[in-house]
Amino acid sequence: MISDDDEDLKSLFNRLKIGILVILLFGGLFLIILVNKFSVKDSKVIKAINNNETLYVLIDDNSCKECKRIKEIFKENNIYYMELNTDKETQYKVFLKKISSSEHDVEKPTIMYIKDGKMVSSIVKVKTEEQINNFIETNETIVE
Repeated sequence: MISDDDEDLKSLFNRLKIGILVILLFGGLFLIILVNKFSVKDSKVIKAINNNETLYVLIDDNSCKECKRIKEIFKENNIYYMELNTDKETQYKVFLKKISSSEHDVEKPTIMYIKDGKMVSSIVKVKTEEQINNFIETNETIVE
């Protein structure tokens, strides 16, 4: 025969099991969210470089006034480019290390010409439309 004390003990033990399961469930969900938030994900630019693509990369930030004109010139000339905004994309240092053996901040705007996944040339602190057009023309003449 089961005494009242044994019933209370069983009830307490069952509540403890349920409590542990709830903690494990919510703790597991919290860990999954935490890992996803802070895990390193390659940017589109890094994926393009890893795929040995040829493209221009515009490095800018939210305060870059010249970047808007650069984007317009690229669109007018049907130039394939990707934007790397250092304010939005935390992986830009990984990109800089991969492409130029440097983790230092870069002056904005910077345009890089990537050919087959390797940086061929770059122009830093672009100010004039003439600089942009000369850079494009120079890179169009690079022989494979």
